[in-house]
Amino acid sequence: MKNILIKTFRAPFKISYLIYKISTHLKFWLYSIEYINIKYSHGPLIVLKKKGSHITIGKNFRFNSLQRSNPVGLNRYCQITTLTDNACLRIGENFGMSGTVISCFKNIKIGNNVLCGGNVTIMDSDWHSIDPKKRHVSGEFNNEEIIIEDNVWLGYNVTVCKGVTIGENSVIGVGSIVTKNIPKNSVAAGIPCEVIKTI
Repeated sequence: MKNILIKTFRAPFKISYLIYKISTHLKFWLYSIEYINIKYSHGPLIVLKKKGSHITIGKNFRFNSLQRSNPVGLNRYCQITTLTDNACLRIGENFGMSGTVISCFKNIKIGNNVLCGGNVTIMDSDWHSIDPKKRHVSGEFNNEEIIIEDNVWLGYNVTVCKGVTIGENSVIGVGSIVTKNIPKNSVAAGIPCEVIKTI
């Protein structure tokens, strides 16, 4: 697995910003991450890409990893990870995240105009088997696809678990844990996350 730390900054001079853009494009190209452009960024973006996996990022990708630039209080850097040879992570256009961690074992598809609030977690695996005899054996994962459709907003500290589809235009409330499908045009919240009302 290749570990990339993509350092970014607010450049005081145009030449510094140009160097940053070129170096970021080069790193994405070297690690076969398909993307169009980064709209803005604050702080580091950590990328862990398993050889043979696939990452696609649409245009106007935005990320924020710095506490001082987000008043909700971030507790970690943004991180994008693929953990198996055939993992496929697809992120649409105009995606924004703050202190967000995305871990892909199988397939995660995120649509256009999706917003992730501070410290959101998206993971399509249990990470370990529920069978105690297999729990410490490498590769014993239960992986299920995640689909987050267009115009979804995930609030602060939301966790999206494996096997979930969140329908377009939906809003997931602060601190929710999404363990089952959420229909489109819904406001949902809670542990586990339940629909509160329709938009």
